[in-house]
Amino acid sequence: MSKYEVDKAIMALAHNEGSEPFETFLQDPGRFLEGRALTEQERQAFLDHAVDKLYALGAQPYILSTLVRKLAEADRAAGRDSAALRYTELIQPYGRPDYST
Repeated sequence: MSKYEVDKAIMALAHNEGSEPFETFLQDPGRFLEGRALTEQERQAFLDHAVDKLYALGAQPYILSTLVRKLAEADRAAGRDSAALRYTELIQPYGRPDYST
């Protein structure tokens, strides 16, 4: 697992001043993920917008929460149901995160 790489990708999506990375991710997530050192499981979680899986894989929760808000907003606007809209409910079975590096 590559927690650092997951967090780095989340930062590019959630904390970027411009919207280009996030818009690219929404339109073509594979293109956004190109060249990123992620495991197949991590890559699939991004492709599926499975923020609960990213949490379970060890994404830093405070960084992830910003991405969750952005994805939930985009999904609401598009009329889609998503893990981002049910994030709190979906992460409960995983308990508290492991902050070790």
